[in-house]
Amino acid sequence: MADDDEQQHERLRPDEQRYHRILRMSGDVVWELDADNRCVYISEDFEENPRWKASDFVGKRPGDLNWQVPGDESWNELVAKLDARQPIDNHEFSVQEPVSGRRVYRFTGEPLFDDDGHLTGYLGLSRNVTADVESISNAQRRLEDIAASAGDWFWEMDADLRFTYISDRASEVFGVPIDQFIGRRRDDLAQHTDDDNVMAAHLAELNARRSFREFVYHSVRDDGTTYWSSTSGVPVFSEDGEFEGYRGAARDITANIEAQRRADDAQALFLDAINNSPVGIMLWDADEGFIAGNAEHLEWLPKALLDELVPGRKFEDFLRLVVYSGFLLDSVGREEDWLLERLERHRNIKADSFIQQRASGRWVRVTNNRTADGGVLSTYTDITDIKQSEEALRAAEAQLIDAIETIDHGFALYDKDDGFVLCNSLYRNSFPTDFAFLKPGVKFETVIRAAASQNLYDDSDVFAELRLAQHLNPGTTIEIKLATGGPHDISIADGATLLLTERRTHAGGMVSIWTDITEQRRREEALAVSQRRFSLAFEYSPALLAISKMTDGTFIDANAHWLDTVGYTREEVIGRTSLELGIWADPDDRHDMVKRLERDGFVRNFENRLRRKDGTVV
Repeated sequence: MADDDEQQHERLRPDEQRYHRILRMSGDVVWELDADNRCVYISEDFEENPRWKASDFVGKRPGDLNWQVPGDESWNELVAKLDARQPIDNHEFSVQEPVSGRRVYRFTGEPLFDDDGHLTGYLGLSRNVTADVESISNAQRRLEDIAASAGDWFWEMDADLRFTYISDRASEVFGVPIDQFIGRRRDDLAQHTDDDNVMAAHLAELNARRSFREFVYHSVRDDGTTYWSSTSGVPVFSEDGEFEGYRGAARDITANIEAQRRADDAQALFLDAINNSPVGIMLWDADEGFIAGNAEHLEWLPKALLDELVPGRKFEDFLRLVVYSGFLLDSVGREEDWLLERLERHRNIKADSFIQQRASGRWVRVTNNRTADGGVLSTYTDITDIKQSEEALRAAEAQLIDAIETIDHGFALYDKDDGFVLCNSLYRNSFPTDFAFLKPGVKFETVIRAAASQNLYDDSDVFAELRLAQHLNPGTTIEIKLATGGPHDISIADGATLLLTERRTHAGGMVSIWTDITEQRRREEALAVSQRRFSLAFEYSPALLAISKMTDGTFIDANAHWLDTVGYTREEVIGRTSLELGIWADPDDRHDMVKRLERDGFVRNFENRLRRKDGTVV
């Protein structure tokens, strides 16, 4: 019988050796406890660890080791589970080692029972996962640093939809400590929307465990100020499909909301100004779509045409209706030619002002001006009486001046002898208040040299000569940079940038128009900085980053880490697809990924294998 046991042992020895080799390669350590939770065995791999010896543990209970990292209860929790004879499933605990400092181990174990159900001990595995935990912590810190630099913050909810984590950036926005939010649900907080139905719909999304994007709410800080936030989140599920809560990010959009409200207020003022204007006004956007007009001043238009003048109506479509209605006398019999001439005039405005005669016999002066955003402001002045008397002509000229005042850029007119005729208040207020000699008849050169003498512009002496040269070549545009630290009694911001254009009038005079493009230039500079930062972050990111088209999978760009990983050069990748390169070890992986993108709009944690250029798989 003993010989049989020995033979069986000999047969098992290769399996045992193989088992130990597998454990050594995996990095796991085998341990065993007796019924009193005393250590009776630790595998040889642990004994090879220079920090510890098997004798430090054999014969001792885990509770005798007194391992503890300040502020970390993970070791005590593990000891409590062992004492309670509970299975241990991937429990991570921290210990403080004398030389290497804090270490994190992952612990798995099962209680052992005999045939009568009596506990005989524990058998389990442990592994040093310090590097993995530190890697995750570093990645989390990098992510939070990136979010903080962008003004965003992260948050997490548990399965009861209570906040369990909010990053520090939120405290700056809320104006209160983060712990005032931890443990509370969103509907427990003083967060509001302009429409109660929006909040109700959001809470319904949370209860339904669906992803949400850009939920906007506002709250009032203790100092009485209001902040606005936009937040997005995704539900989190365990591997077995159990709902665990939400993770998401939020950002402060207070400045955006306030800017939008200012824009809305400005729009309302603009529409009010239009409706109270003494002349008919039509405003068309840069795409030739109708924006607004004061229909009561366009009452000479037939009602059928007014009904067609709705926001978004294209200028050409509306003009065609007008022409073929017989409303304009000078277009009758030459409708298509007239249409082409009028469209050309509308799209290439050169101080455009002309007179039209209506079928009713009335005369209307039409004035078109290009707006700063590329649209067209058209004013319609009834000049029937001007045709009949000089007094009516002077009244119409006054209306024209009023119309010019509504233009949102500086406007000045000089006659054919280069003498000043008129300007709007924006143009006049771009000079110091003591610039009193800007009166009809003063020569253009006198105006420019007087402005330069007061150091109104950057490098004023050079500017004066450039400005005079441009004046002799109308149609060109130049940028004017107002001096920083110049006269402070003008209405334009210190250091502003103006875009100046001049056009020759039919009578030989000159129209001078400037537009304030300071903010446009600042946005362009900010965009250029942002693009440079993105390029640096993309190229030097430790992550594998590649950009390809959704339509055909053609690569647009890839960073160095991605190229090094797959073994290709940038020239070999750009313009080709992953299928052409044979990067996918399993083409079905790409098919699955594309399906997910088309279905969900994103892919996360999608594991796959890539084939390098040399044929190896990663």
